[in-house]
Amino acid sequence: MLQQAFDRKIPKCRLDVTVVIDDTAATLMSVMCDNQSCRIAVKLDNGFHACYLKEKDKESSHSDVESKVLVIADLGALGENGCLDMLKTDYDKVIDEYSNHPKKQILEKMVSIAYTGEQVRLVLVELARKGLLFKSVPNKSVLNKKDCFTADYISLIESDNCSHYVNTDFVLRQLQLENCTAEDCKIVYDICNTILKRAAHLAAAGK
Repeated sequence: MLQQAFDRKIPKCRLDVTVVIDDTAATLMSVMCDNQSCRIAVKLDNGFHACYLKEKDKESSHSDVESKVLVIADLGALGENGCLDMLKTDYDKVIDEYSNHPKKQILEKMVSIAYTGEQVRLVLVELARKGLLFKSVPNKSVLNKKDCFTADYISLIESDNCSHYVNTDFVLRQLQLENCTAEDCKIVYDICNTILKRAAHLAAAGK
């Protein structure tokens, strides 16, 4: 299939594919070139995967090279059996329900950057609806649109200090939320910080 794709785009390019690996395994292998003691790699972005080096049984290996095997674990799939239900918030349930694959990749939806922004947005919308945040959220506000609050926004907000919320104010203006108070900015900052900490703790437990 890879050669067929090249034939369509670059007809004269011939491939001799020896092995196809995913980016988590590639991360571990590249680090091991400089640090032979490395045995585990973790990739946490839009997904949540880990890879580790495992010794094979002596009976099944015929050389030093064959004595080791890379094991790739899809940690994002943890929770599909309900073991994480006690940790799920109402926001997690909404994200799962309206995702492309409900009831799948549960931990991934709780920790990856593909979903943390939407977690923040849902919290902000509920607080605004209850009159606890912002004076009002106009219908034109981008905040009302699913997935409008990106991981980039969270990173920008996290770079603020606790006395000046310049970046937080900038993000809120991008969402057409004008005249936000310093208290509004502080609450938004705290929400982002809390959601990131929860994601970090869950990811660490998953490993």
